Amino acid sequence: RGWEPYEQFPAGQWEKEVAVGLSSAHYATQAVAPIMMKQKKGSIINVSSTTGITASNHAKYPEGRFKSPAYGTVKTGLLGLTRAWASYFSAAGAPDVRVNAICFGAVNFKEITPELLEKLKGRNMLGRAARPDEYHGAMIFLASDASAFMTAQTLIIDGGQTAW
Repeated sequence: RGWEPYEQFPAGQWEKEVAVGLSSAHYATQAVAPIMMKQKKGSIINVSSTTGITASNHAKYPEGRFKSPAYGTVKTGLLGLTRAWASYFSAAGAPDVRVNAICFGAVNFKEITPELLEKLKGRNMLGRAARPDEYHGAMIFLASDASAFMTAQTLIIDGGQTAW
């Protein structure tokens, strides 16, 4: 993925990120829709990011590097796609096929540099990036009957980042 200034961002990279991040979610939902509609039950979870509801904070990256403009666009698009499919299932007679999204904040993957981790400390109320395992419970909740009355919604798990 490029980190170029936006006016230099390659068209091919834009198209690739949209295809992988947004179009693939639509096509995957399209593929499972007939099965879920037939059984009149199911749960689809789209994985977005806080960048889907806020702008990228380029200040956390090394000077001269910028988060892809396609990344935030894709993550925002996933939230719209979530609502569109949920509305469709309801109108098509399968309201118990639920579609929700989850927005993750910063995650402490092994690829994150110590410098970036330090910058992330001040980005949320908990003062740290999440461990990858801290998202499991939210995913299980959305997949389970515990969220049976929840559709077309976005669950934000970000340590309080977007509340500021």
